[in-house]
Amino acid sequence: MTDRGDRRLATMKWLLDVAAERFDAMTNGQDHPRIDTARTRIETASAAVARAAGGLSSWTRTWLGMAVAAVGAWTAATVSGGLIGVTIVVVLGLYWPMFTLHNVLADRVNRRRTRRPEPPPEISMPAGLDPADQVLRLLWAARDELRGEMRQRAATDRFGYVGRTATGFDWLRRRNGHLAWLTRADRSVCQAIHSIEIWLDALDHDR
Repeated sequence: MTDRGDRRLATMKWLLDVAAERFDAMTNGQDHPRIDTARTRIETASAAVARAAGGLSSWTRTWLGMAVAAVGAWTAATVSGGLIGVTIVVVLGLYWPMFTLHNVLADRVNRRRTRRPEPPPEISMPAGLDPADQVLRLLWAARDELRGEMRQRAATDRFGYVGRTATGFDWLRRRNGHLAWLTRADRSVCQAIHSIEIWLDALDHDR
């Protein structure tokens, strides 16, 4: 992931987090299923954007796994007096701790890459704009960034040429982890926008 890509992901996450804060403030004390859906979808989108940062590189994961396995094997062999069976059992038993360690380190890397950009982007809001419209504008801005990043990721993939069709893009998304998380975030943002619009229509209908 390039610095430019990290900056864009950080901007997306910041927009989503600001939208979540403003949406929570404006719906405080209100009860409606679409409010819950929108809130959950915004949180899902924010988490997916963080995961799109990629976490640890494949080389880092490989070397970390080899190092942990080597230390475990050496320790087991030393304690057991070189019994192969015990050593194998210990190495296999390291799988879950190693998996957990990978996830913890990947989360830390993703949080660092998507931390609030400095300085944060300017958000242009017309004076007197309704709070709900402010949230929608933030979500649309996040979606614009998402679409731009998805196009960039698809264009730089070695099989990017197949992404020119819907079927081809779906295939590309399934084999490209970055695109998979970005499309999940995009889908969640769309669902959040739809839920907020339905909720606002219901409010207008009840007046």
